[in-house]
Amino acid sequence: MATTYEWADIIDLGADCFTYFGNSIGRERQAIADLVPFLERGTNVVTFSGFEIAHPASAAAELREPIVEACHAALLARSVAARTS
Repeated sequence: MATTYEWADIIDLGADCFTYFGNSIGRERQAIADLVPFLERGTNVVTFSGFEIAHPASAAAELREPIVEACHAALLARSVAARTS
């Protein structure tokens, strides 16, 4: 098992699921930004660190929208890949 502090190395692993327990208090936008690249790749994300978005309908748009956009990008990429294979 290898360890790293480089986000790009972690993202490049292509894991099916990423579990994130970073401290998000006072750094909510950064914590969400940490998750977006995984979501864009279609990686499932499990986290306690996004409690500000636990109820998406009442979450601040600047926290909710990057997640929604990343998930839509992943779904579109999967759809295109499925149609071209």
